Amino acid sequence: MKSKFIKGTLIILLIITVLLFVTDSFIDVYGVSENEKIIFDWNKIQDYTRSLAISSLVLFVTIIIIEVYFRKEQEKVQKEESEIHLNKAVELLLFSLNKYQKSLYFLLHTDSRKDKLNYPVNFPFKYLENIFDINFNISNSFLTKTRIEEYIESYDNFKNEIHTIYLNDNLKADSKLFFSLKALIHELNEYENFGVLIDYSKKAELKKPTLEIISISENVPELTPSNIINPCICLYNSINSILKFKENIRNL
Repeated sequence: MKSKFIKGTLIILLIITVLLFVTDSFIDVYGVSENEKIIFDWNKIQDYTRSLAISSLVLFVTIIIIEVYFRKEQEKVQKEESEIHLNKAVELLLFSLNKYQKSLYFLLHTDSRKDKLNYPVNFPFKYLENIFDINFNISNSFLTKTRIEEYIESYDNFKNEIHTIYLNDNLKADSKLFFSLKALIHELNEYENFGVLIDYSKKAELKKPTLEIISISENVPELTPSNIINPCICLYNSINSILKFKENIRNL
């Protein structure tokens, strides 16, 4: 806004200067001969023309310099604002991830891992062995829900929060955080199939064989058609995507 005002002022000054210059020079470069004919002093015309050209060039260069200066200042301000918005987005994400980490702790908890608050990427698949147990996080459900039910509620909240940050107009579309969020959302959508595990927890004919497969799995099973363990594989992959994302944003 300030740049446009200054440019407009300079252009108006240029027009006024040219008009005054032409008026003054026109009076000076012509006269009347003895025969009452108008005659022009061509030397003066050349001098005035040269002076006008130089003055216009100086003013034109001044306008360009001012334009470049204000454009750089504007870019600097935009960059600072972008960094502020990015830092706020990262803070919100870390807050959301910490809440999610708590839900993951209660999902995978055993007495042998009671002090394990942060799980690494590619943790053992066997850690899913207790997901159908009654949740012991009494601050949320007072022992009325299974772990997987409680986890899915927290997961849905976390996903809504990252969607909100991703769709925020202040997050630049060419930023690393934007691309990281986009990749995470894509992966979470791809592995969304684990919601059926709530049904598994209520049906012994599904729960029992699922837990048996988990208990004997040394590695992560492969997704195959009509495989009863597929929802657990999706759950595992989804958790890993979030854990990888958490590591990545700490480096932004």
